[in-house]
Amino acid sequence: DADLLFRRSINDLIAASEKHDAVMAIGDGVYRGKTYRRLRVASGFVLFRRSGYGLIDSWCDMLSRTEAIEDVRPWEWFWEQTCLLDAVEKTGLDILQMPEKCLSSPRFEPDAWVWSANVPTSEKQTALKLFAAELMALHK
Repeated sequence: DADLLFRRSINDLIAASEKHDAVMAIGDGVYRGKTYRRLRVASGFVLFRRSGYGLIDSWCDMLSRTEAIEDVRPWEWFWEQTCLLDAVEKTGLDILQMPEKCLSSPRFEPDAWVWSANVPTSEKQTALKLFAAELMALHK
C-alpha cells in the first residue's frame, strides 16, 4: 500500500526510538465494542532498530504458518497484522508504542504526523483528493 502521507518530520519519533528495539502503532483492537486481535497492530508503519532484527525474523516465521489465527486465514486480510502481534509477543523486545497523534486513520486529524488512507473502497477517491490537497499545501 502507498497510502501514507507524512505531514511533518518524524525526526522526534526516530530520536525517541533510540532506546527501543522497534516503534509501531499498537492499540486496543476495539471495533464497535468488540476486541479483535487482528486490529491491535498496524503493520503499515513499523520502525526497526538494529536490535529489533529478531522481531523481523520472528514476523517472517509467523507469516509462513499455515493455521488460521482467530478467524484470519493465512495471507488473507489482516494476516500481516496478526502475525506481527504474535511476533511482538514471542520476542519480548522493547517496543515503543507510537503516540496516537502520530498516525491517523481514517479520521485525518489536522495535528496527526501521518495520515493513512486505510478507508473503505467507496471512500478512497475522497481520501486521495484530501491527500493531494494536503500534499500541495505542505509543499508551498
